[in-house]
Amino acid sequence: MSNENDNNVQSSDRNPSKKIQTEVELLQELTMLVDEYQDYDSPRVRSDGDIIIPLNSDLKRNRRALQSLADAVKFMMDRDKPKF
Repeated sequence: MSNENDNNVQSSDRNPSKKIQTEVELLQELTMLVDEYQDYDSPRVRSDGDIIIPLNSDLKRNRRALQSLADAVKFMMDRDKPKF
């Protein structure tokens, strides 16, 4: 029985190391892939383990500006609608 417990402890000790190695390999491969697309920044691992591939900050700013413009035009058009 003690031998089985020792084996379980040893195998569980190896799992975190293997998980970390797998995560590092995945992040390296994602980085190489994302480098081919200029619209995205390098991937990051959040504290909860999620991998984030952020959109380039300049593109985000441009999208926000365009969305703000679209919202303003929609607001003006809605305000001009005749109310029956």
